[in-house]
Amino acid sequence: MRLQEFHLEPFERPGAAQQGELYELWREALVMTGSPANATALADLEAATWHVLARDPEGHAIGCGSLTAEGRIGCVAVRGAARGQGVGTAIVHELIARARALGLTALSVDVPPAATAFFAYAGFAPTVPEAGAPEADPAITGDTAAMVHCNLLLPGLMRAGGERPPLRDIGALPAGSQAEVAAARLQLLTDTRHQLLVYLPSLHAGVFATPAELAQLRRIACSGRAASIRIVLHDPAAAVAIDHPLLPLAQRLTSTFQFRTPTDPVDLAYTSAYLVTDTGGYLFLPDANRPAGRAARAQRSAQVPLRQHFGEHWERAKRATILNALDL
Repeated sequence: MRLQEFHLEPFERPGAAQQGELYELWREALVMTGSPANATALADLEAATWHVLARDPEGHAIGCGSLTAEGRIGCVAVRGAARGQGVGTAIVHELIARARALGLTALSVDVPPAATAFFAYAGFAPTVPEAGAPEADPAITGDTAAMVHCNLLLPGLMRAGGERPPLRDIGALPAGSQAEVAAARLQLLTDTRHQLLVYLPSLHAGVFATPAELAQLRRIACSGRAASIRIVLHDPAAAVAIDHPLLPLAQRLTSTFQFRTPTDPVDLAYTSAYLVTDTGGYLFLPDANRPAGRAARAQRSAQVPLRQHFGEHWERAKRATILNALDL
């Protein structure tokens, strides 16, 4: 698995299924390192006010992390088979971004000596724990008897007089039904200024086909020299067969619309769909045939793996020659 093949799922209050996944991941990490999953450790997990799950393309949980209201990171765990692929780094960076959004001025974490370099790369510096400080958190791998307390300062977040800035709103959009996905897609198109990335296994009649969506796509395509709409499409022949409404628009604006088709069987086996805007927004459907996914108007950290995935697939894909008859 590579970096672009997982996605982050941040949330505040875990549902029953998410809670089970968090416990399973954490217990697995503790067993691998010989650390007992004691009541104190589980209490730390339950005290967290913000969580992140990393999921593979099939939706399986492969990593997690947590953050308390006081700025304590804990419960960072990554499945053995997924380690070394950037999962842990992405989780920690997401937790740091959330801490900034909450107006926190510092973060702390207790790690085994072997993990100090990993957290140092993210900006954490080891310190001598103060008298009366909480016991080392065994949520992260290692010997619980020899944990290193590390801090990360987040300067510039406090205003004059000690006032915290307002929380950053990522503009989370509901995307759990067909109607919600359609509304999220239209909102993201409306937010887009000049550039849009789209990955679709198929361009069917329910996607980019309404007058409102086509109007926004036309606006983006005509927004100036920086305008660019790049679409990776597995099956352009199917779009031609149904005379999809997007094709005539793309035919008239050939300098802006670009279509490519994957040829590698591995690429063609990718069944997710997504779009990424130039304003920090994204919509991700783990299964393109199921209207259930995740979306936000301003969450660039969630865009990173999608942009990397798109870039690699775009470079390997070929021009959609079947659209040549339309002079695309």
